[in-house]
Amino acid sequence: MPNGKADEVWFVYLLRCADGTLYCGVTNNIERRLTQHHRGRGARYTRGRAPFILLGHAPFPGRGEAQRVEYRIKRQPTDQKLVCLATIGGDAFVAGALQSAPAEGITWNP
Repeated sequence: MPNGKADEVWFVYLLRCADGTLYCGVTNNIERRLTQHHRGRGARYTRGRAPFILLGHAPFPGRGEAQRVEYRIKRQPTDQKLVCLATIGGDAFVAGALQSAPAEGITWNP
């Protein structure tokens, strides 16, 4: 494709919200998206549920593929969502326990 969109890498990520619930989403820029969530400009579900902990993320070769994986994960029971992402993401899965970024910038506190 001339605009390069076909080669763009997208990520499926899983957050634990301050109220203990999980949120699964897709993005092509993890740091930017976490900052949006923290500032209340992310998904409606995450508004008012900060701070967040990034439980893990995995790359996929396009937005469509990432959205299909997101859909599969959202259909899993809560205790299986991270396992599902890790399984589908395979060796590319990155586990983490990173706090969300503070309002003024991005500094991760493991």
